[in-house]
Amino acid sequence: MILLNGTSSAGKTSIAKKLQEQFNEPLLYLGYDHFVTILPDKFLGDSVNSQEGVQYVYKGEKKVSIKYGPIGKRISKIARQSMKNYVDAGFSIVIDEVLFDNDVLKDYLRLFKRNKVYFVSIKPSLITAEGREKERGDRKLGLARGLYEIVYDNKVYDFEIDSSNMTPTDIAQMILAWIQKHPIPHAFAYNRSLHLVETSHN
Repeated sequence: MILLNGTSSAGKTSIAKKLQEQFNEPLLYLGYDHFVTILPDKFLGDSVNSQEGVQYVYKGEKKVSIKYGPIGKRISKIARQSMKNYVDAGFSIVIDEVLFDNDVLKDYLRLFKRNKVYFVSIKPSLITAEGREKERGDRKLGLARGLYEIVYDNKVYDFEIDSSNMTPTDIAQMILAWIQKHPIPHAFAYNRSLHLVETSHN
């Protein structure tokens, strides 16, 4: 399992797809957006019921964060269990995540405690992320800035990549080369200690 973490518009989706192309066996791509977007639009963003689903939170000029409501938390938890089901079935997976909620990271750490997980930070410069956000036109402006610090802070990674000036193909090659040289990842074990996560999981 390869877990890519990064702010909005960091380039994770493009990297995940290039990893799929370069991986020898079937590598399944799962991500935050796959599961959140199954909710009706009225439970997302600024919509009427977004406080129950996945809501934009405005943190001053040009800064937007995200908050899970009760329905959003349930969807998020089910998403991680679905990912675990694929791993337990013998598939390799790459996950595209935006870890803005510490409880979500803790759940990953508990749920995948017996699995081989490579935890990778995809971190472009903020200027680069904001430029991509504007170019894409399908992201809420301010998300890259609003999520930038919280997504990366207080986490230990196996591998950290500045995606500002590299192509997704080059980054995918770097990740796979690093994995080949480091058959045993260590970041999840460090993070379990850092975040005081229990070693048992029901």
